[in-house]
Amino acid sequence: QTGEARRAGEWHRRLRREGIRLNAKTYGKLIEAAAKAADIEDAEAWLRCMGEEFEADEVALGAVLDACAAAGQPAAAARC
Repeated sequence: QTGEARRAGEWHRRLRREGIRLNAKTYGKLIEAAAKAADIEDAEAWLRCMGEEFEADEVALGAVLDACAAAGQPAAAARC
């Protein structure tokens, strides 16, 4: 994980601890941070978390695809 993706995860945990309800845009930003770090596993994990509360949209799915591309693993995009 890069620093940005790690910090995003820390913020998620902090917001949850404090009882702050997250929205779809928050999850989108977490997925985006993972994508920038080329971290497919984290991007997919955040997408699953998002799906527990909200319907995943095209932007979120696109960010997971960006993670696959950034990691140089286009075949991983088939899991989406």
